[in-house]
Amino acid sequence: MNKEDKVEISKDFQVPLCVDLDGALSRTNLLLEAFFCLIKQNPFMLFRLTFWFFLDRAKFREKIFSNAKLSVDLVPWNYELIDWLREQKGQGRNLILLTGPCRLIADQVSDYFGFFDEVISHEDCALKGQAKSKFLCDRFGIRQFAYIGQSMIDLYIWQQARSSVIVSSSAKINKYALTSSNVEKQLPGPGNPLRLVFKAIRVHQWPKNWLLFLPMILMHYYDNWEVAYSVLIGVLAFTLTSSSVYIVNDLLDLESDRRHPDKRNRPFASGRLSMSWGLVLAPSLLVIGMVFGSLVSADFLGVLLFYYLTTVVYSFWLKKVALIDVLVLAHLYTWRIFAGVVAIDEVFSTWLFMFAGFFFLSLALIKRYSELILTKENRKAANSRRGYAVEDIPQLVSFGTSSGYMSVLVLALYFHSDEVRILYHRPDLLWLTCPLLLYWISHMWLQAHRGYMHSDPLIYAMKDKLSYLVMFSVLTVWLFSSVM
Repeated sequence: MNKEDKVEISKDFQVPLCVDLDGALSRTNLLLEAFFCLIKQNPFMLFRLTFWFFLDRAKFREKIFSNAKLSVDLVPWNYELIDWLREQKGQGRNLILLTGPCRLIADQVSDYFGFFDEVISHEDCALKGQAKSKFLCDRFGIRQFAYIGQSMIDLYIWQQARSSVIVSSSAKINKYALTSSNVEKQLPGPGNPLRLVFKAIRVHQWPKNWLLFLPMILMHYYDNWEVAYSVLIGVLAFTLTSSSVYIVNDLLDLESDRRHPDKRNRPFASGRLSMSWGLVLAPSLLVIGMVFGSLVSADFLGVLLFYYLTTVVYSFWLKKVALIDVLVLAHLYTWRIFAGVVAIDEVFSTWLFMFAGFFFLSLALIKRYSELILTKENRKAANSRRGYAVEDIPQLVSFGTSSGYMSVLVLALYFHSDEVRILYHRPDLLWLTCPLLLYWISHMWLQAHRGYMHSDPLIYAMKDKLSYLVMFSVLTVWLFSSVM
């Protein structure tokens, strides 16, 4: 921007500054926000939304916003831009809020911030590129307005604007905008979407799916490459499907995540990753995961489909029901082990499933216990979607520790069975596993009581040196009992 351009901007400082609601002022798409909020409130609204879409598309957005209980105060706003807009308002600048056909949400946003002079809500405002540029030129005149944008398609508008404000981290967009318009300010965008995608699909949760290998190892099939390949494909299928589930869950949990001190930094909740990525990734990962599942066997595909349906029901309803939610979580972990049994086409001992049920129930209760501890320390962090109160903390401790110790009891009974003597050369050595697991379970609950526990105990264990020591000791005991 040369000196003459700066003088021109200063001279015509009073031209209206047009602020786009989606993408610039808000880091998210408010229509999609309202859509998922509505679906979360009542999943059967999806049928009504389809009916509204085909019956009257002009009123479709208005129907969504008027029925969804969208909390404006929880929307991920671009506060750096908002602070700058307040400065501009203090200097007497005229601020215009642009939005699509729903006036309701625009008025709520305008009232919430209190510095907009006018709200333009018209169907044409939903247009993009050249069509939107023409609308603004007809409304204000060529070079009689300033515009805040964030994408390549906004170049058409910036070329006709008096000045522009860029909200983007893209070097390409910044380069083109600087050469085609008078840029008065640049603000950073959300960042590299690919890095955020990896965070959204929760790569750090993928080790949970290694539970499918457990039946293969315990049945001593670890030297059978054909079986190992089948289980590996099964792990990949569960990994892709579970990532799809995580995305759907995050899109449905936007409001509750934003009330949480840690979860509010998730890609979708923070607005750093566009929700349109989720609309593409969730079904894509699910389809690819199901394809891989079908390569294992038809029975395995059925197990995988049941896992997915259970998680969907859990996300919509069961997560809200106290105790049912932790039972379902424990079931989902145990179901992975069952999937591993199906993948190797074996009939496995029921002892393992009883142990896994009690063991993972204890971990699920640790997760809820940790959330309640956080709620107790900060009432604002309470998750309204859970069916627990702070007063339930002592009872959850009782349930969780009892379940953990019961899992060790089941394991001890299994070590005394005839099945163990068939599979292991030195079954008596396996008894050493019991005190190791008792110690680890007690350690995890003690860490949770002290407030050190991550919201997910398995993620905490992956970073806990003592957990690695216990795991190494258990593997050593298992190895010596198998080969000696």
